[in-house]
Amino acid sequence: MRGIGQICKEISVFLLVIFLLAGCSSQTTDSIGVTEEPPQETKALENGEVEIFIYGMDTETFELKDYVAIIPEKQMNAFTIVNEVVKVFAEGNIEIGLDKVTQKSGNVYVSFRRTGVPVKGVSKKVEKVILDAISNSLLDNVENCEKVYFQIEGQKYETDNIQLDLETPYSW
Repeated sequence: MRGIGQICKEISVFLLVIFLLAGCSSQTTDSIGVTEEPPQETKALENGEVEIFIYGMDTETFELKDYVAIIPEKQMNAFTIVNEVVKVFAEGNIEIGLDKVTQKSGNVYVSFRRTGVPVKGVSKKVEKVILDAISNSLLDNVENCEKVYFQIEGQKYETDNIQLDLETPYSW
């Protein structure tokens, strides 16, 4: 006959094994609580278009959410990717004030208008989700994109919530 101490040890070992096995998943959780799947591959379609995975925002939880975009393969570039993310946010009634998108070597520079979202009119959390969605979409889909820099009308990105020097790439 087993004692209470032995039963407690067995339960503890069982729970430890369960927690260890649960930690072996291929999914990770980022700093804002979004479960990230491993990046999915771009899928070529028969009509000269490609299916890509981009990020937007779940308007109920204000967290990153995966979306699918279909774009012409010939237009697979940083500008098109950012515009697809802007469209996703517009569907949720968030109009991003995009100024310009430029790419130099492995760096992509995304500049916003001074008077628009995400610079004005959104909370810190929404601002961060917008920047995360754009940077993750670029890093996942633009072949040689290594770093993403955010600017306001070509100047440093500085809002009430986030400050980035011109030389500081965005990190989430």
